[in-house]
Amino acid sequence: MRRNANLFKLTHFEQIRFISNEVPHVISKATEFFITELTRRAWFESQIFQRKTIKPEDIATGATKSEIFDFLIDFLPEDLNVDFEKDDINLN
Repeated sequence: MRRNANLFKLTHFEQIRFISNEVPHVISKATEFFITELTRRAWFESQIFQRKTIKPEDIATGATKSEIFDFLIDFLPEDLNVDFEKDDINLN
């Protein structure tokens, strides 16, 4: 959490002088939830092909199959063979 506080201070937010004690904790939890959900979707994709290892293609496919990860499409490498069709997967 201390790393998050330092990142806030190093970024372009010059207006931020003080950070509440709760902010780094909230950012840490949000990051944890984000990584967990993306990993779960990638794991689901790797299980389709009966693999035990998650490959970059699995992460990209898992990200593209849900609208909540649309912001990642611009950051995915184009050399991955990913079908960009929307098919929201319910993993619960």
